[in-house]
Amino acid sequence: MPKKLPFEVIHVSGHDEGYSGKELEVHSPTTRGWQSLRFCEYPQEIIFSLKEQCKITKIQVLSHQHNIGSKIEFFIGESKEQSLRSCSFSRLGYVQLAPNAEANYQARELKSVTLNKDGIFVKILVHRNHINKLNVYNQVGLVAVNILGYQLSKEFEGQHPQEKTEDVVNYYMNQVTSEDEVVNTSKLNASPRYEYGKEISPYDDLAFDMYQDSETAQLIRKLDEKKHQAIIEERYDYAKKLKEAIFDLHKVGQKLGKFEVEKRRAVELEDFDTAKKKKLQSDEYRVHVYKQLDIYDLLQIPKFEKDQVLQNITNVPKQPSTVQTLSPKIDSSITTNTKSEPEEVRLPPINTSSTINNINHHSHTSTTTARSPRQQVEENMSSVEAMPEINVSATYDIDECLSQSQNKNDERPLPSLNNRKSQGVIEEQENENDTHNETELPLLNEKEEREAELIIDIFGMNVAQQLYSKSWKHRQTSLTSLADELKHSTEVTEEQPPKSVSRAVLAVLKKSLNDQVFVVLNESTTLLKTLLQNYIPEKSLGKAEVTFVLDKLLPILMKRLGDSATRTRNLASDVIIDIANSKEIKNCSSIPNIVSQPIKAKKQAPWRLLKSQIELMQKLIKDLGMNKPGGFSTENVMKVLLLGLEHPHNDVREAALSCIVDVYKIVKEPLKSFFPPDDANTRKNPLYTKLFDSLDRADGKMTESEKKAATKKKKEDAEKSKMEEVKALQAQLQEMRSLAKVQVQENENEASPSTREENNNTKNNNGTKATKTDIDKKSLVASRISIRPISQRHKDSEEVLEEDMCIFCGERNEKFSNDGVLDIHYWKSCPLLQRCAGCSQV
Repeated sequence: MPKKLPFEVIHVSGHDEGYSGKELEVHSPTTRGWQSLRFCEYPQEIIFSLKEQCKITKIQVLSHQHNIGSKIEFFIGESKEQSLRSCSFSRLGYVQLAPNAEANYQARELKSVTLNKDGIFVKILVHRNHINKLNVYNQVGLVAVNILGYQLSKEFEGQHPQEKTEDVVNYYMNQVTSEDEVVNTSKLNASPRYEYGKEISPYDDLAFDMYQDSETAQLIRKLDEKKHQAIIEERYDYAKKLKEAIFDLHKVGQKLGKFEVEKRRAVELEDFDTAKKKKLQSDEYRVHVYKQLDIYDLLQIPKFEKDQVLQNITNVPKQPSTVQTLSPKIDSSITTNTKSEPEEVRLPPINTSSTINNINHHSHTSTTTARSPRQQVEENMSSVEAMPEINVSATYDIDECLSQSQNKNDERPLPSLNNRKSQGVIEEQENENDTHNETELPLLNEKEEREAELIIDIFGMNVAQQLYSKSWKHRQTSLTSLADELKHSTEVTEEQPPKSVSRAVLAVLKKSLNDQVFVVLNESTTLLKTLLQNYIPEKSLGKAEVTFVLDKLLPILMKRLGDSATRTRNLASDVIIDIANSKEIKNCSSIPNIVSQPIKAKKQAPWRLLKSQIELMQKLIKDLGMNKPGGFSTENVMKVLLLGLEHPHNDVREAALSCIVDVYKIVKEPLKSFFPPDDANTRKNPLYTKLFDSLDRADGKMTESEKKAATKKKKEDAEKSKMEEVKALQAQLQEMRSLAKVQVQENENEASPSTREENNNTKNNNGTKATKTDIDKKSLVASRISIRPISQRHKDSEEVLEEDMCIFCGERNEKFSNDGVLDIHYWKSCPLLQRCAGCSQV
């Protein structure tokens, strides 16, 4: 497998200040790369020298983001004397570079050239630059160059001459004739890195080194070698662990590389407080990851050798130009080690007894002297070569790591039978251990670290561990401390960019707002209000940041409205109302849009969630209004209310009906367009009957049921009054009849016989003149009837006595003589007994 070939830049046409050709020898996130002189002549020439004659299979070039050459030519040089003077270069070809305008000069172009040439020198010609607004001095630049291939002198090192010949045939002529030869070849190539024709390892690719911390990248390569060896030895469980560790370290290296870039930028700006903070964060994170992944177990080394091994596996050459100026304490041997292969590092012999004694001595003196682990390692391992060691923070203890690896199950050792302690001392130790277990923060797994990446960058690993702890007290403590930092603007919040702090708090709230413990949820809402009402306005992050935070967190709070616990629902509702009514967030359209968003459900929305949403919407409508900036939209509101109106749960329907009435009081008639027409068919549905009746009451009108009831009552009252009148009339009629009969009888008794004869004679003779007695009789009857106003219409008293005639209107009918018929006439038909339409009088 082709590997990275170490090289040295031996010639450049020229370089700008701070961008020498030596920068190309080191690959790291902090590499500045090479840049030509300002207004230089073209083409610019760079020559690389390899350690020895090599077979070159690939050349990679990473161009500058805006100082871009138009094309790059490649040459390979061979020299038996390994001298540049006697070298003859052969041209391979060229590649063209894009102007990078489409990427707005933010991306860097990586060009890879695949070849199969032997040589010891590589020459690159960079032609005239692309013109752009950022390249004001017409410069060209290369950020990094990578050369991959084989060192020919080591490819068959240690093999028998006959075996070398066979391997040359097998590799280059591909003439394998039997299975035995294949097996022998695999045995000869104990390390898979010397298998010709294989793909290049991704850990030797330039894209890997440019975004990885140097120490982590070297450790990944070591573990990758272990993995390939385990595959050959068929130790698949061990290979699986190595694969997972490499995957985790790949992300860890990127984060550590980011810390290194930020520290480098802070040093250039002479912001040493920030640089110190970034260094501590990097050290803390590095130690945490190494302890979590059990690097010593994966490398299969004894625990007492760990310090030496860590120094050796992190034997990575530092940057020769810039880093030396920043840290003058670096040994010069580091820079001279760039030509050696990192894979060929040999561990020095270790004296087991002396190492253990040194570690024990350290554990004895660590409590009396406040020395950092780096100083302790330097003192204990003074015999080791000067190599860059892993940076460890002052809080890291070597004994703690040893005890953790030895006691994986965290078992307390029983007291010795020969040296028994008193019961009080044992109980005191147990109490201390229990307290230690309560306060001990758990390590984060891979998924949690990925989620908490921004939190760790801004607030540190301790806050992230508290936030992801299974103890609710730890989670509550982390939220309380963050709220205090936002209110009082501590060093953390002052040093970090305000927008980054806001996004980190947002990541915290995304997790904590889903917490099932009410105390933690309550602290989360306090932190949310502090962020929105205090921190963002103070830092002038603007409405865009407020909208971004609300868009991410309000849906989480809306889901909590469907919680089975009443106090959780009330808390979520109160927090949303409080945020919506705060002056800092007034007229923000995010709250109405999210609150009025319909619940997505396959069948029916959960009734608690929908009911709480409608109730919350009803309260906010009164505060924010309808169809105005920062208010609710009628269409969005009605989408939710119609879902609630058709929900099978009665409480949801009642809540929706109440909210519809409140909306109708504001919107009025346009709201009726969302409902079916108000007719008899629609009112067959009791739900719509109730809805339309509620809208009528909101308008101050009588409902249909109330109208029917009023009409029915009016008819009943009218019928009742008529019956009373009929009864009164019947009583009067009976009284009149009795009086008339009595009067007639009296008159007949008083009349003389002569008068009767005269009357008879008068009738027989058809006389026209009435006698005095008849006149008196008629006048008497008329006077009796005159007590009723209607009786004036009757012409004589005899007609009153007729049973087939109405005494009021004078209508005659033979049926009147039947019982009850005349009473019905009085009640229904007699015009003189009907009520006047104008005055309602008879």
